[in-house]
Amino acid sequence: MGAMYLRINAARAATPELREPNRYFLGLTGGGFHEEIFSVARWRAEEGERDAVTLVFVNLSVSNGNAGTFRLPDSIRLSGLYQVRNLVADDADRRLWPAPRDAREIYQEGVFVVFTLPNEVQYLKLVPV
Repeated sequence: MGAMYLRINAARAATPELREPNRYFLGLTGGGFHEEIFSVARWRAEEGERDAVTLVFVNLSVSNGNAGTFRLPDSIRLSGLYQVRNLVADDADRRLWPAPRDAREIYQEGVFVVFTLPNEVQYLKLVPV
């Protein structure tokens, strides 16, 4: 557990958008909110047509895994292709998607998140490729 908190604090220190005031609580693609997953987008405006974006998810279940597909708001500027990395994973550089995804696809289909453990945390950084 202590190692996870160290990774959370390191990600927060190294990722400017996690310290920005911009935040949006993410809803499910089918509407409404997931009652057992805390989900928020944090972003930072950058030059050009895209923002720096990290999606924060916390499984609130104390006994089970969880899953959901979350919709990103149009107020976050995405363009081009993206890959995703979990900044608090044991290997924070590992790419999680089998192939990069286009911004339009991310807006239309959302981001699917799976938790295999209770109280699991994921900081999903959208990385332009």
